[in-house]
Amino acid sequence: MMNKNNNDFSPVEFYECEVRPKLNLESVLSPLNPKRSGDHLVLDCPDCMKREAYAYLNSDFITCNRKNHCSYSKSFITYLQSTNGKSWWE
Repeated sequence: MMNKNNNDFSPVEFYECEVRPKLNLESVLSPLNPKRSGDHLVLDCPDCMKREAYAYLNSDFITCNRKNHCSYSKSFITYLQSTNGKSWWE
């Protein structure tokens, strides 16, 4: 845990130090039917719903492999905000 008050660091620092280490990606991304495959998760794309999206375990992005048809690429935070309508800090 950081030794700073919430006002002493940026949202990015808060996410990287306090939130990201505690995330269970398979749980957070459960609506996308994640399946671990080596160093990444194979997912249903949140945009086109094809099973061609992935999220590397050491990354913060969901990306669809259908570059010519979908090209979805968003951060976990953006995905979560779009699915539950909450702000960054909620």
